Amino acid sequence: MARRLWLPAFLVSVTWSGVMGAQGAAGTPRPAPPDARFAAPVLLLAGDKPMGVSRLYPSPVLHDMNGDGRADVVLGDLPGRLTVSVRLDGDGPARFGPEEPLLARDGAQLDFQNW
Repeated sequence: MARRLWLPAFLVSVTWSGVMGAQGAAGTPRPAPPDARFAAPVLLLAGDKPMGVSRLYPSPVLHDMNGDGRADVVLGDLPGRLTVSVRLDGDGPARFGPEEPLLARDGAQLDFQNW
């Protein structure tokens, strides 16, 4: 029996530029400022659908995949599939195109087959 999981990817922004509890250059702890707070989570859409639907542990990362200077979303999952959602043109909040398989140079879909 196939199971269908809904595990959308969420992006959380931080109002302080840095990672809370990060290590300093010399390896010493660098505490977060006392006023550092996480912003409310935002559901990422790929086109008009939530990113990562029906995928096991979707894990997004931002990277400019097409050289336009804007961060696109690369989404991997536990079974090893990779997709890309290219950032769309426009001002305001970032919008992304539909998820498309990440392809190798030979045109084959990249799949790391984790299981």
